[in-house]
Amino acid sequence: MHNQNDKFLEATPDGLVAEGLVEVKCPYSARDLTPDEAIFRRKVTFWKQNGEINETHKWFYQIQGQMMVTRRKYCCFAIWTPKGIKQEVIFKDEEFCIRMRNKLCEFYLKCCLPELIDPRKSRNMEIINISVKKKEE
Repeated sequence: MHNQNDKFLEATPDGLVAEGLVEVKCPYSARDLTPDEAIFRRKVTFWKQNGEINETHKWFYQIQGQMMVTRRKYCCFAIWTPKGIKQEVIFKDEEFCIRMRNKLCEFYLKCCLPELIDPRKSRNMEIINISVKKKEE
């Protein structure tokens, strides 16, 4: 699926349901543990040990990005191991998605698109060095 406004932003959720999406993870590192044991032993770090979602985890970015692209409101997220399943509904964070979209668009426009239009790597030329600086507030 691609974003209607930014065609270069795509997502492949595991499923769609009503106004939400489904994402299931089956971490090999937790294959011999229940999901709660995997969290406690830090084999799965999507949840902190206190049960809160780790908003800096790559899966959080993935889920928020999928909701942004598909315009869904929530994600039915699950971790599955042969010893159990842990599920949680995660809601779309609009402000997070706006910040992430802005960074993704900047990366695409400054880094990816120039190489697609005028490929340097295939001509053994040095790749253009783009520095992305934080804007002063």
